[in-house]
Amino acid sequence: MTDIININTAKEILRRFGPDPDPDLEDDATSTFWESLCEAMLKQEEKWRQRRQTFAWVDQRPNWLSVTSWECADVLGYPDKPYTRTFRLSLLGGGQIKVMQDFVPMGSPWHNDVICYKPRLRVQAATDEGLRTADAVIDGPCYEMSANAVVFSGRVPQAIADRTAVTLRLIDFNTDNFVALLARSNRCCCCGRPLKDEVSKLLSIGPNCAKAMRLPHNAVAASRVLARRRELLGDES
Repeated sequence: MTDIININTAKEILRRFGPDPDPDLEDDATSTFWESLCEAMLKQEEKWRQRRQTFAWVDQRPNWLSVTSWECADVLGYPDKPYTRTFRLSLLGGGQIKVMQDFVPMGSPWHNDVICYKPRLRVQAATDEGLRTADAVIDGPCYEMSANAVVFSGRVPQAIADRTAVTLRLIDFNTDNFVALLARSNRCCCCGRPLKDEVSKLLSIGPNCAKAMRLPHNAVAASRVLARRRELLGDES
């Protein structure tokens, strides 16, 4: 029975994720990092279904670094102490994603680093029926490789989960993409204070919050980001 399950799982992995892109990186004769993470993704999907949760993968295949690993990819900086960081992104198709990152001590006696395990999301999605609000987390298996999904706490339309995942995927390890997706308003997308200068209004973030998050904040960056925003979000200004 075990062999049958393994064969069926291998077939499903090949169908869903394709062949191992790095077949030479085997940790033993029968298993690879790729296969282990693919299998973990399939098992995690089943758990979410059993809990009647709606989910969508941001990372559609296993990666050495998840596209949501903004700190590890140097899109955003790590805080140097426990901290809750909040920012708002424009949601593809209309609406916003409020991201809340709770950085806590790693608990290691050898260093004082902090880590955010499961960023929380408050998604406000524009739909044909009006504005729909739903809560989610970014979660998924992480071994040598990793993959993250947006997982909603209850039943929400799959289209909202898909739009949220696509929006986060657009960041794609790129700081300009991240800034271009920041939610536009007259207030800072992080702290909510009124934006006073034109650069801050164009970038959707004040100079202090930009400095804290290690993001560019100048006229050159604003021009570059506006062009990128048109590329990512179409006609949205």
